[in-house]
Amino acid sequence: MARRTVRHDAAAAAALPLPVRDRHHDYPEERFWGQVRAAIEDYHERFPELEDRFELFDLLEPTFPKLILNRNRIVDVGYGDLLERPHAIEHGTVPNPLSEVESER
Repeated sequence: MARRTVRHDAAAAAALPLPVRDRHHDYPEERFWGQVRAAIEDYHERFPELEDRFELFDLLEPTFPKLILNRNRIVDVGYGDLLERPHAIEHGTVPNPLSEVESER
């Protein structure tokens, strides 16, 4: 099987096809995340008794920690059978698109 060369430059990025939602459905990403946020907010209102769980797993915070799971397995632990899962190492953060959009309510 032939190996593909992956280019990491602006020309390569411009050559990538648009996501299916943009090509065929004219469905902007901001609208998608706004609808997801509305669904989460509706769920919070519907089940107020779960507020402590919503705070524990805050899906609307601005960033999430980036976990480097593959590095942990490849470099430190390996893929053998273990009694417990290896601890996930945090390395920086990633932005949360849900915190950047208005709810589509």
